[in-house]
Amino acid sequence: MELLKNKYIGNFALKSMKSKAANFLHCPMDEAMEKQDKMLEEKFERMERAAIGKKFGINKNSKLEGISLTNYEFYKPFYDSPQTDGLMYDRKDYATIETSGTSGARKRFLFPKHAITRSLRETGMSLLMLMFHNGEKITLEYGDLIFVNTGAGPFAGGVFTALGSKEMGIVKFVPNINLSYMDKVDYFIKNYEKIDGAVIYASTLLSQVMPKIQKAIQLKALITMDSVVADANKETIREFTGVYPKSPYGSTETLMCSITSSQYPLGNIFDWRRGIFEFIPKKSGKSVLLKMDEVRVGEIYQPVFTSFHTEITRYVLNDFLLVVSKKDDLLGADWPVFKYNSRAEKTISIQNFTRISEGEILQVLDDLYVPYVEFAARLEIVNSLEFMVLYMEFSKTVSLEEVAVRIHDKLCEIDSDYKCLSSFFGYRPIMIRKVPTGTFAKFLDWKGGSLPKVDRINMCDEDFSKLSAMLGEDTLMGQS
Repeated sequence: MELLKNKYIGNFALKSMKSKAANFLHCPMDEAMEKQDKMLEEKFERMERAAIGKKFGINKNSKLEGISLTNYEFYKPFYDSPQTDGLMYDRKDYATIETSGTSGARKRFLFPKHAITRSLRETGMSLLMLMFHNGEKITLEYGDLIFVNTGAGPFAGGVFTALGSKEMGIVKFVPNINLSYMDKVDYFIKNYEKIDGAVIYASTLLSQVMPKIQKAIQLKALITMDSVVADANKETIREFTGVYPKSPYGSTETLMCSITSSQYPLGNIFDWRRGIFEFIPKKSGKSVLLKMDEVRVGEIYQPVFTSFHTEITRYVLNDFLLVVSKKDDLLGADWPVFKYNSRAEKTISIQNFTRISEGEILQVLDDLYVPYVEFAARLEIVNSLEFMVLYMEFSKTVSLEEVAVRIHDKLCEIDSDYKCLSSFFGYRPIMIRKVPTGTFAKFLDWKGGSLPKVDRINMCDEDFSKLSAMLGEDTLMGQS
């Protein structure tokens, strides 16, 4: 890395990186799948000697289709109490990664160190190059400044923090990663003319940066973590920054596993070198899993991931992804382009920092003795920030402000990631909107059926439209 700080050597290395960044995308899908089969066989051969492989019933001749789907609970015993012969590699070769998980319940993962390094070296470096792809070429130049301001939670932000901490030499990551969130925002506002690329929240741009700068700026690349907010405001962001926002898909379970699309804002393409992705159709309700070449444009799928380099096998991810295209013409890639759609579980993800579940909300309301009849929780964007809005029908008169403050304080107490979110952005990410007495009874009467119920989280659009019609304009516009 020290040699890359030499301008001539650095320029030569950067030219090579740029030329190779999209090479893996040019591999025909059938050829890539043949290579995947070989890599999977090598993984199974290592796993069959380990306790976790025996729990799977795996041997080197096993077929992926014959292995059951898994979730975190399958791996938890091996991660919590690792045995000498439990995993694919020696225990000393593993790094421990913790994530908040659903409802603030922390999850511990053990991943081979070489898997993390390889993910960053291959997919991470391709992502860094291709985030600067302008539709014709990669515009990244030696010495470019890349601004990074993300929280600890979102995985993609961690990737750029990791890349930036390695003194790459060819580019410079700014500002100091130890600065506070607001100090980083101030740095951007004061130095935007020097910044070439940014990894930042769309919410930060819209609510804190744009009002201060008050004129269009010119970036060469932009990665946003909160893709829902970015998608809703992509034209405004393009007018301000000169580029459309991009957003890769990644998670703790998959490590870095995708690069950004150049043709479709906020779209991403999976790196087939990381593992095999299968897809459960959202609408079908069937247990049939589709392969990469079987997905259809306009359909929504829940991905299932099998890593080549970790124990993760047929792991059902808690996300829904929309297929926006079968190829990216600007990158010359005949691979499906996906866009994040929503979480698959009954939770609300706020700013991609924390996920609040229905059970967590119920527990908080019970602990605080909130006198409610029923509620529906929705994620809404207000002034470019995401809020969890609780549409609540109360059984007696209450102060909405007092209820909102008490719920907020309780969530800060029991959910460290929620508290981090509030502190990071400097706002209270919860609103209460009062529902008129009897509204939910009317709603259930409208739904009919033998056992009608209120979907408190992720209520379908048709149901929420009907509920909204029963509320009236004052309720919809009101806040806590």
